[in-house]
Amino acid sequence: MQAMERAAADRAAWLAALLAEFSVLPPAQVRQAPFPTLSELTDNWDGKPEPAAGVYLPRPDVDEELCAALASPTGSYPFLLVYGDDGAGKSTSTWKAIETVLSPETKVLVPRDVESLVALATVDLASIAAQPALIWVDELTVDDLDSLTHGIVDRLTASAFIVATISASVVAAILAAPPDQWQVARSALRRAYLLHLLYDPVLVEQVKINSRGGVVPSDVDGLGDVADDDRDMLILRLNTASAANPAGMALVRAAIDCRRAGLERPVTDSELRRLFAHYLAEIRNIAVSEELFEAGIVWAQGTGSANEALLTVHPARGRDDERRWSVARVLVDDAEPNRVIPDALWAELIDFATPEQCAHIGRRARELQRLTYAATAHVKASTVSPLEARERILAALAYMELGDQRATRESLEAAYQAGVRDGLSSEACFAAYQLGDFSKKDGDTETAIRLWTFVAEQGQEWSLEAFLALGAHYTLSGETEKALVALDRDFSDANLSTTQRRATMLRLALRPTQEGLAEIVGDQYGSVEESDEDRQFKRVLIDHVAQRLRDSDTAVDNRAEALFEQGRTALLFGSKEDAATFFERCIECADADHSVEAAFALGELRHEEGDAAGAERAWRAVLDLAEPAMVMRARFNIGLLRMEAGDEAAAVAMLETVLTKGDAARRAHAALLMAQIRKSQGADVPIVDDLYQQAIEADDPEWSPLALTELGLRKYGRDGATDEAVSLLSRAAESRQHEARAKAPWVLGRLLEDREDLNGAIQAYEASIAAEHPEFTPAAHISLGQLYGTLNRVQLGMRHLKTAYNSGHPEYRLEAAFWIGLYHYWFGRFRNAAAVFREVVNGRHPRLWPEAGVLLGRMCMELGDARGAAKAWRAVARSGSQPSAREAMANLLELSEGPLGEEEELTALGEGNFEEG
Repeated sequence: MQAMERAAADRAAWLAALLAEFSVLPPAQVRQAPFPTLSELTDNWDGKPEPAAGVYLPRPDVDEELCAALASPTGSYPFLLVYGDDGAGKSTSTWKAIETVLSPETKVLVPRDVESLVALATVDLASIAAQPALIWVDELTVDDLDSLTHGIVDRLTASAFIVATISASVVAAILAAPPDQWQVARSALRRAYLLHLLYDPVLVEQVKINSRGGVVPSDVDGLGDVADDDRDMLILRLNTASAANPAGMALVRAAIDCRRAGLERPVTDSELRRLFAHYLAEIRNIAVSEELFEAGIVWAQGTGSANEALLTVHPARGRDDERRWSVARVLVDDAEPNRVIPDALWAELIDFATPEQCAHIGRRARELQRLTYAATAHVKASTVSPLEARERILAALAYMELGDQRATRESLEAAYQAGVRDGLSSEACFAAYQLGDFSKKDGDTETAIRLWTFVAEQGQEWSLEAFLALGAHYTLSGETEKALVALDRDFSDANLSTTQRRATMLRLALRPTQEGLAEIVGDQYGSVEESDEDRQFKRVLIDHVAQRLRDSDTAVDNRAEALFEQGRTALLFGSKEDAATFFERCIECADADHSVEAAFALGELRHEEGDAAGAERAWRAVLDLAEPAMVMRARFNIGLLRMEAGDEAAAVAMLETVLTKGDAARRAHAALLMAQIRKSQGADVPIVDDLYQQAIEADDPEWSPLALTELGLRKYGRDGATDEAVSLLSRAAESRQHEARAKAPWVLGRLLEDREDLNGAIQAYEASIAAEHPEFTPAAHISLGQLYGTLNRVQLGMRHLKTAYNSGHPEYRLEAAFWIGLYHYWFGRFRNAAAVFREVVNGRHPRLWPEAGVLLGRMCMELGDARGAAKAWRAVARSGSQPSAREAMANLLELSEGPLGEEEELTALGEGNFEEG
């Protein structure tokens, strides 16, 4: 009995000592021994993983998967193993998910070492801690993982989550070891729930800016399916290679991206060599060499077995045939799905692919919204005669989305000519139909009719659209019989969803009926967005309605109300002349309600027509009819009119009254307008600042934030990056006013850069971007792209610049293109740089195009295109924009003694405009 008691006492002492090794808090800070709760750790544990600067940057896809893995309601609970490069944020991201999903009362065990964890597997954990408990193991080593056998993991996960982190370099070492070494660790990797965390900034931006990824079509030459375990190990081997074998990772990524970008054949040795330097630079700053290339190839092949080979070589087809490489299909489908295909790949791929291969590459680029490369690929594919018509149409569609009207029209003309030449009616008809629209917009009606008639007569799929276009033209030009002939057909099978509706409207315009009128009026606020043509189609019906209104008879007692309603109805149908007549007659009634509203409506109508005098007459009528609130509204409108006309004295006279007697919104707006006027007049600083301050004190949600922004900008420009400027801009940034919420943080970001608070600047630019303002969000993307460039975080910088480029903003798109070109130039991607510099030059960015032209010439020289360089520099030299023009001229003089020679250089300078080159 005594022996049993001693054994029990020893066991209890051993257990107490063991459990003490799992608590990282002093006993006084633990309410219920032996283990602290998650809440207690959150409040008291110094070792809790914390994000840099205290701000956690969300990673939507990783956070979601982490949370899903921790949401298991009952045992057996998961063994979750998060792996990634050092500094990737494994611990902070995983701990954030733990705090998000698990109850604050969850008991948390933090083992002192792996021996303690192994010993814990012999204990009935469920009898000590409520289920589920959490076992947290940060930074596992090889030996730690090699101690976690199947049995140990199964016993622990019966009542607890095991959540651990491990370095990708440790995983890579396990995978690279001989088969008989670390077998338990390798087995533990297979059984764990593996979650890969990429290096933090790259992942955050990839998820935020390009979340597409997706699955590409099956490889015609790719490797077949592999078992699930082997699939996971292949992906794991690639994901952990940045430290173990960056050259191999670069080569595999290049091969994957060739497939994802639409190359439907194995990639050759020479092609991989062209891509190797670009991909290696994204992983490590290592000099490229033949030895490094071959070492990467050897690593990617592994032992050659299907469950280890990332790249597989194809047999040579001849004595001089170079090696050709296929990449495992599972990697193309599933590995790093959020990694963006870099620009360098697109440019090189289109260059070395055949025209036939470029047809598929162009389609893939379009799917991924890489429209510049889609257009380039389709143009190259069009050099094969049988493909020319179709590929030129696809190029035109890409150019159309890019907003390049000149290139769109050129491609459509080429498609039309090729379609006619090859007897391809469908392609020729589509191109001709679109060219007809171009001609109509250019005022060349004769050509438009000729092209539409050609399409209509072909009886192809675009013929109905052509008949509609002809019918619309003849209707609007008063040729009723021709219009009826064009429209006398069934439009239900047309390509465009709006065609049948427009045809119905045209017929009603030509032969109006009461039923048809009701149909059109009823559709006025329908879900189908009206185009300018749709509104024009209604014009004949509007005249019909206006005539009915003229003939209506109204009771004298309700004359003002009736006239006002008639005016609104006429305006509803677009009959502005009739609406103005009704409103004028309503004003004459001097009714305190309807006459005042009619005066405002008439003023707005006259203002839209550009009749400032008529608008002011209408609004002045309010001054004698209305209550004070309406009088202030009229004075404000008149003040705006005077301001637009440049009569600042009269504008101020009106606005000063509003500033003292108007409601909050108009006081704030009036103060803003007066501040602009006084600033333009060169008023003293305190006067202008006081007006902005009055606008702020009005506390209007729409105008006061704008005043905060402008005053903060003035303080910043005048006094520098002061605390007062920061305060004003911060208040504006926190408002709900759309423009202020975007502009203020953008300006604040620049201010914080001046204060060398770069983290604060990044957060400010991110806030501006989140506001999604069409003007300032692209500007913030450019500023953030430049800032990341100065921090040598090139991938982040490039992603922000690309977002600004894709915004479509006429100025910021080109400014972003300029900086993207510089990034490509700095990294030796001359073909990419030339493409975007050419766009800046052709777009004539008011500030940057001359410098872009000089750089474009340099890129052409790097690519061996001396003629292209001469044309670029010639355009800049003629511009006279200094100092770029002087530099361009100096380059031209140097070029005359170089590759072209003086006589040939002079000939090249005389060859047409640069844009045509």
